[in-house]
Amino acid sequence: MNTEQLLEAAQTIRTIQLMLGESSNEWLPLIAAIGGAFVGGTFASITPVISGWAQRRNERRTITSALLSEIDSILYILEKRGYVEAVEAATKELEEGKEDIIKLTVSVSSKYSKVFDSCTDKIGVIDKGLATEIIKFHHLLESVIIDLNDGGFVAEDGGDVSVFRELRSILADVIKIGNRLREAKL
Repeated sequence: MNTEQLLEAAQTIRTIQLMLGESSNEWLPLIAAIGGAFVGGTFASITPVISGWAQRRNERRTITSALLSEIDSILYILEKRGYVEAVEAATKELEEGKEDIIKLTVSVSSKYSKVFDSCTDKIGVIDKGLATEIIKFHHLLESVIIDLNDGGFVAEDGGDVSVFRELRSILADVIKIGNRLREAKL
């Protein structure tokens, strides 16, 4: 019910009260019925709104939790397998002039981001700032994977010092964004 309808119902109740006078109780059931219908109608209108809001909130929390958990797992794998250290070591060798070009291959499954891939159509339900950081994390990581995976240009042709500096910089951004996301609140 909107404000106009509420005012009209209140006016109707007041008119009935004036017609009946202060001492009459025989119209009390009618007034109670009208008031009950009003209250019932109001609750019937509000309940679906509240239910929909709660459902959207739960969906947002579930999707956010799943995406953040996947990022935490990816960071763990990056740390455990030493991918950042491998890029760092190659960059150092190139900077010291020990090599001109280094080939580096990292085999990463195309399914490394299953949760992100399955939630791309729902990412709009989560906080915009958080969504932006999650997307940035995945796109930066994917750019490194494309270069280092089988068939990537660094894996096939190798990269010079500038290529490895760029890879190191991108990976540092991935780790920084990922660590910020690890601290994110649902």
